[in-house]
Amino acid sequence: MDIKVVDPFASKLNLNEEVIVKLNYDTSVNTDILSYSGTVTYNDETVGVISFDYVVLRFKLWDISSNFDRAILPIEIRFSIYNPNFFMPSISILLFTLNFPPENCVFTCTADTSVQIALTTVFRLSMDGCQDTDSPISY
Repeated sequence: MDIKVVDPFASKLNLNEEVIVKLNYDTSVNTDILSYSGTVTYNDETVGVISFDYVVLRFKLWDISSNFDRAILPIEIRFSIYNPNFFMPSISILLFTLNFPPENCVFTCTADTSVQIALTTVFRLSMDGCQDTDSPISY
């Protein structure tokens, strides 16, 4: 089994990032009899299980689990395809480092009140005080 990820050179995975995986299983059998599944393992525990019916899968880690810790960064995603003609499923494993969003950010929105004409008010949006261990921010 061969796995292709949209960005195969990415070693970090954002929690909100959409991961697109394509499984390539070279077989001459009807693909309708194959079973596809994935397991997300974090800190030596299974935190999510994914079952799907097609060879292309889209998911976000924060849709699977929210119990991630900044002190423990590596995550393992295992994909398997089970063919009933064989005893063992085909398994492939991907390893990623988690990239957490910044913390302690303060969002402010101020409006220029000197001009009070509808639809022409200028707003200033700012995000200050952010702390991120993965600088520069890659969001």
